[in-house]
Amino acid sequence: SKSGVDLLSHVALRARQSGALLATCSDDQYWDALVTSLTATPSPVRVTVDISTGTVDVSEGDAVAAATSSSSAKAAAGAVSLSPVDTSISSWAVAPAEYAPGVVGGKSSNLATLAQLASEISSITGVDVRVPQSIAMPFGSLERTLAMPENADASSALDEALTALDAATDNDGTLSALANAQSAVLQLQMPDGLAAEVAASAQTAGLTSLASASSDDWWPAVRQVWASKWNLRAHSSRVALGVAEADLQMAVLLMEVVPSDYAFVLHSRNPVNTDDESVLGEVVVGLGETLVGNHPGSAMRFTAAAPEQGIVAALP
Repeated sequence: SKSGVDLLSHVALRARQSGALLATCSDDQYWDALVTSLTATPSPVRVTVDISTGTVDVSEGDAVAAATSSSSAKAAAGAVSLSPVDTSISSWAVAPAEYAPGVVGGKSSNLATLAQLASEISSITGVDVRVPQSIAMPFGSLERTLAMPENADASSALDEALTALDAATDNDGTLSALANAQSAVLQLQMPDGLAAEVAASAQTAGLTSLASASSDDWWPAVRQVWASKWNLRAHSSRVALGVAEADLQMAVLLMEVVPSDYAFVLHSRNPVNTDDESVLGEVVVGLGETLVGNHPGSAMRFTAAAPEQGIVAALP
């Protein structure tokens, strides 16, 4: 890529997990020559990395070696399995006290754990430590919504789109089927009682802004989250990992967004050199999406190993 990649962005994390290389070239002359070469004579590329210097050498590779490397990476990625979920929950919304693995997603479960930890720290130190207030729509909510009589047309349209997706043999067919699947989900009507349950759970959780909000303010966002199951990146990941469409369930986290001046991601185990004694963090101006979405620009990166002073590794 000609653009920098933040080490703690989603794309960088996925690349490390799947054994894929992400390299950045800031030399315009070298980049143009590389693109021209690959465009003129498409062929496998061999990439050699010297981890001691960070030097990346790109040269024409061997088709057999490239295929072997690709197969190995896919085999490693294919080891991923999904944890079982409970789709029998009858509630449309649950408060943090009810968050649990298999009921809601990992982010929601981690928020509940952080809230408990924050409470313990506050009681010990006297410092007011908080996490954002939230509620969640549990696993199975999308499927229940699709099963409602008022959503029969949308459910049928989604089934047709998934049939077309399974039968697609080229990129255009895949993109068309995914777009139709998302369109079907975005047409879903809200089931009776859902808005009242969301408001009640939000009130219990102290999320007063959501409790008093009109469903017109949040229902479109819920549908967009569900529809994201069929965006190209999500679908490609499932195909690469051998995960069937029906095997992936989605819960939805409804959480207040803190109007922050700065946001950061911190890994307590350095993901670059896998050092258990070193943390790595990146800081950006604004919301965390700027960092995890790998928006244009660079984050301020730092490392620290207790009890030593931190080291700034990259500036914005």
